[in-house]
Amino acid sequence: TVEEDYRFETLPHAVGRDRREMVDRRLKQLYRTTPFYAGYVQARERDLRRDDRYLLTAITDADLLQPWLAAIEARDLPIAGVFSVPVVTPAVSALLKLKSQNVLVISKHAAGMRQTFLRDGKFRFSRLTPFRGLPETNRDAAFAAEIGNTRMYLNALQVTAADDMVVALILDQDD
Repeated sequence: TVEEDYRFETLPHAVGRDRREMVDRRLKQLYRTTPFYAGYVQARERDLRRDDRYLLTAITDADLLQPWLAAIEARDLPIAGVFSVPVVTPAVSALLKLKSQNVLVISKHAAGMRQTFLRDGKFRFSRLTPFRGLPETNRDAAFAAEIGNTRMYLNALQVTAADDMVVALILDQDD
């Protein structure tokens, strides 16, 4: 869905209950209108303070999930969690034993093309490109152009260099 948000923030290093309270407080500041948010430690900074780098993420439109959750609850089924596809992509890439430093996972959805970039097996960014009104005959060319745009974006951010290899994993439900 387009109603997803991903942010990287650096917060002071903490452990246990202090960490949970600090991250929860920050998530509630950022995402007041939804209960569907989470924070994940990504890395530890190497500077003098050695702060922690977090991925903060949320599904910002809670109403979008209500029909699905209502159907599950009506059948008295347990819900372990609600996760967006990009957040679980690192676990999937680990199951597929992808060892490349740079992986771009590409998938087609009803809302458009989702590209999720992983560096060293960790989530770095995700973008959804809608293809509304685009004829089926032009979709392959549009997908290729968007992948090229993403590659230039990675280079511009200096996440990758022009000569770095990026493995493109295309998930194709339609063969």
